[in-house]
Amino acid sequence: MNAITHNIPQALGARQQALVARKGVLWMIAREGGKLSHLDMTDELKRFSTYVGPDRKASSQPKLVYVVFQRMVYRPLGLNKEEVRARMEGRDDFDMVTLNAVSTMEAAVARIVRSGMANGKTRDQIKAAVRLACDEFATQVRRIENDDFYEVVQ
Repeated sequence: MNAITHNIPQALGARQQALVARKGVLWMIAREGGKLSHLDMTDELKRFSTYVGPDRKASSQPKLVYVVFQRMVYRPLGLNKEEVRARMEGRDDFDMVTLNAVSTMEAAVARIVRSGMANGKTRDQIKAAVRLACDEFATQVRRIENDDFYEVVQ
């Protein structure tokens, strides 16, 4: 540990210090960064819940927008919200690959939704783009987790 990372745990609460002791400082930094991606995504989804596209279609169930998009992030990684809640405290038991994958996917969701609304895409086009991006990214993550990436590139 260098001088900077050595002092980080002192600024954290007891719960965060326990996580740093178990997972390491780099994991904790990734976890905190993931919270920013998550907030960005939830802000964009809040805007999307009231978005009316050029086809004049509004959300039939605006309160479920977050749930639908969160499933698009979790499902391709083999996770679902109920399993995450049942077997772990939020994301605190995710390994580094899964933690970064979820964070990256949530950042991508925010960007795709933001861009889609700014460019006048329909709600269906935006959802399809998010689903495709999450599925494609999760495929690469699974290859890395299963250590079969090199078989694909031979």
